[in-house]
Amino acid sequence: MNLADFIPALLKVVIYGLLLALPAIPAWRARSWKRFFFGIPKMFVGVYMPLGVFVFSAVAAPEWKGAAKLGWLSCFCVGKLMLLPLVFWATASFYALEVCQVTNRHRPWIVLGYFQGSVVASVCLLSGYEWLLKPYDRIVWWLLVPAYVSSYLTWRTTQLVRDSQTTGWTLFKAWLSGLPLWAGAFYYSWKTFSQLPEEPPQGCFVVTAASRGHAAVVGPFELYERNGVVRWANRQLVTFWALEERWQERAPQSHRAFRGVYNVVGRHLARCLGSPWLADAAYFALKPAEWLAAFTLTRR
Repeated sequence: MNLADFIPALLKVVIYGLLLALPAIPAWRARSWKRFFFGIPKMFVGVYMPLGVFVFSAVAAPEWKGAAKLGWLSCFCVGKLMLLPLVFWATASFYALEVCQVTNRHRPWIVLGYFQGSVVASVCLLSGYEWLLKPYDRIVWWLLVPAYVSSYLTWRTTQLVRDSQTTGWTLFKAWLSGLPLWAGAFYYSWKTFSQLPEEPPQGCFVVTAASRGHAAVVGPFELYERNGVVRWANRQLVTFWALEERWQERAPQSHRAFRGVYNVVGRHLARCLGSPWLADAAYFALKPAEWLAAFTLTRR
């Protein structure tokens, strides 16, 4: 096995080891195989799946302002990443209570962690309402995750609050402690929306910026028709355009997901390539990706 094959295999072993270690630790301490085997599905539905959907649903951001049915609230899928500390708090509470099965289940940090998680999951579920306005999309399945997480955490929070006799004032103070994070989430949602283009995006921001280097370096240029417009473009830009057109044709859903992130990140990166020298550097840095794209285009 060469190095190129060994590194991905090693990463898989490390990742799977970490995923199995979390349910294995409390099982080992309790000397219980039963707890281990029941802990794996608990970790999947209560930790791995919710965290994955929470983070990767950020790709559902609209590509341009006209696609944002709810205005800046449509970008909450990106802004909500500011709430990760609250999500980790809720995750730690779930892990302690459901997987580790701690003796003192009414510890304040556990009760309040469930409360914070129920609030975040409920808001995320409501923010997904916009997807119901998009009948052409068939990826609304991800709303099932905040739906069951919100339902379960709300039910468990009600139970824990009643049994521990936690007061409403205590819950309110806990909510106030996360107010700066909520403010940051809404601000970042608005900021993300304000940076969206007014028209549907058509280009490759970083690659376009890289083509503005010295002509002797990034050339030669050729005429290329894209979206009904003929323009000069270098071979690298033409290759990426051709790849994106095929991607959009064969896998439109994943292409939209990619565009949702790239339209935000790509603009920031492109602004950093203000000089021809930086554009030259970016051109060479993109060469491996260009070769891979060219190879992909040769495949049928």
